[in-house]
Amino acid sequence: MSLRLPPPPGAYDPNYESQRNRLIELFSNNVYEKGLDVGIYAPAKLIYEEYYGEFTKTNSQIPAAANTAYALTLTNTEISQGVSIGSPASRVVIANAGIYSFLVSVQITSTNSSQKSIWVWLRKNGTDIPNSAKIASISLNNGYLEMVVEDIISAAANDYFEIMFAADDVNVSISSVPATAFAPAAPAISLSVIEIDQL
Repeated sequence: MSLRLPPPPGAYDPNYESQRNRLIELFSNNVYEKGLDVGIYAPAKLIYEEYYGEFTKTNSQIPAAANTAYALTLTNTEISQGVSIGSPASRVVIANAGIYSFLVSVQITSTNSSQKSIWVWLRKNGTDIPNSAKIASISLNNGYLEMVVEDIISAAANDYFEIMFAADDVNVSISSVPATAFAPAAPAISLSVIEIDQL
């Protein structure tokens, strides 16, 4: 007798991963232990509970001074398991050791047409992560620019991460846009954190 797994979704879905693992357990009449049992992957991987989080910032944040680093706060947890907003709300806390993929989208706006440079990068436990910064320039008066920062980072249990921001001009902000009659709200920050392997 063969096992028929449900068709995979087009994008990552933790519910599908959990459903697939439960079907494998039922078919083999076995309960797999996290970190101990081998799954039917190619190449073989451990069957484990994936950890993830998606967070947003629905208010704006302006730098008080030019050329000064600020931690960006988060306001909403959209979905999470094993990853959470900490205290202060600039911290994203990883409950379980692993290798995690970070994807940060930051929406920037400018209040005049002079050119400004903006830096966005990641910190781990209060220390800048080397080579994680991205730099963009904007000169749009009341226009918008999206910056994306991606990284794959090793985390121990209870490590925390922050999204940092600096600009060479204070006439710029990390800005959210409310919903309109034809489109949903655009958050100032969208952050996705997904465990891709265990340590």
